[in-house]
Amino acid sequence: MPGTVIERYLEFARASEVLPGIDNLTLAGVPLTCDATTYVTDGETVGLLRVGDADVALDPLSSSGVQAAIQSALAAGPIVNTLLTPEGDGAAALEFWRNRRASRMFQHRRWARQLYREAFSRYSTCFWADRCGDAPDMAAPATTTPLPHPDHSIVLSEGARLVLAPCLTGTLVKRLECVEHVNLPEPVAFVAGIHVPPLLVQASRPAPAREILAAWSASLAPGVACSLLGWAWRHDILKAAEGLAPNTEWA
Repeated sequence: MPGTVIERYLEFARASEVLPGIDNLTLAGVPLTCDATTYVTDGETVGLLRVGDADVALDPLSSSGVQAAIQSALAAGPIVNTLLTPEGDGAAALEFWRNRRASRMFQHRRWARQLYREAFSRYSTCFWADRCGDAPDMAAPATTTPLPHPDHSIVLSEGARLVLAPCLTGTLVKRLECVEHVNLPEPVAFVAGIHVPPLLVQASRPAPAREILAAWSASLAPGVACSLLGWAWRHDILKAAEGLAPNTEWA
C-alpha cells in the first residue's frame, strides 16, 4: 500500500467507515504501529512449554490477551508438576495441554470473528468482510426440555460414549473415564465436582426415572442427584426410552 504511515492510516480509517466525515477531522498526533498479527507457534520443543504470547497471539480486538496468558500459565502448572512426578502420566499431561491450547485458540478466534461480523453488519465494507470470514454461530444453549415423569423409563442415549481422556485432578493430570456427546464441547468427567460416568452406567438399561434418581441418591445428596439428572437430560445424554415421552409432572 503506497504512502506514508499517516496516509495509510487515514485510508484504512476511511475504508472502515467507523468515523463518518473523517476528512473534516484533525489527526491529533502521529500514529504508531506494531505488528498485531495473530499466530500460533508451530510444533513442540522437548522440555519447553510456551505460555502467553510466546505460544499464541490472539486478535487484539477480543481484548482477551492478558486473560488468555494467565489461563495458559495456570494450566502449565499442573502439566509441569505431572511431568516432574515420577509416577505421573506425562503423555496424558501433554495431551491435556494440547487440548486446552486448541480449545483456547478456537474460542478466541470465534470471539474475534463475531466481533468483526458485528462491525460488518453496521459497516458493510471490504475491510470488515475480509476479517469476519465465516464466523461460526455461538453454541446453542442446552435445551429446556422438562424432566421426565418419575415413572417414565429413561436410558443412556446412544449418542453418549464413555471414553478415557486426560483430566485435571488436583495438581496432576490423569486419564479418567469421561462422557462424550455431540452436545458437549469436550469429554466431561466431573459435573459440580461429581464423577458422572459411574452414575451414567447405572442408566445403561431403561429404568424409571424415579429408580435412577433413587440409585444416585444413595451416594449423593438428593438435591445433587436431581441436578445431575437434569444436566444429563438437558444435554440429551439421558433420553426417554422408546415410545415414552417426557412431561412436566415431576414429583
